[in-house]
Amino acid sequence: MSLIGLFMIAFGSCEKFTLTENPLPAGDSIKFSTDVVPIFNACIGCHNGSQPPDLANNPYQSLISGKFVDVADPTQSKIYIQLTTVPSHIPRVSPEQLETILEWIKQGAKNN
Repeated sequence: MSLIGLFMIAFGSCEKFTLTENPLPAGDSIKFSTDVVPIFNACIGCHNGSQPPDLANNPYQSLISGKFVDVADPTQSKIYIQLTTVPSHIPRVSPEQLETILEWIKQGAKNN
């Protein structure tokens, strides 16, 4: 194999690794209904109307009216803080899921 061929393979594999390493490429729009709600489905056992936010019955309204989302300062959103600091929540959400939730808030926390 030529030196150019090896060079292309090496850089091609680095590019592939970089693309798969970041689950949210810049510019991707996060949709509440298809990207965020499935993450919260695992939380319905506890958050089903018995404690806020109610993620079983109109989760969007519960997050917004309960002031769990701060689009002005997404990292200060109550939902983000709870998922990153409350010991019982931390193991329930993967880093990728947490990034999806944060990106959704950064994009304006739309009900889409």
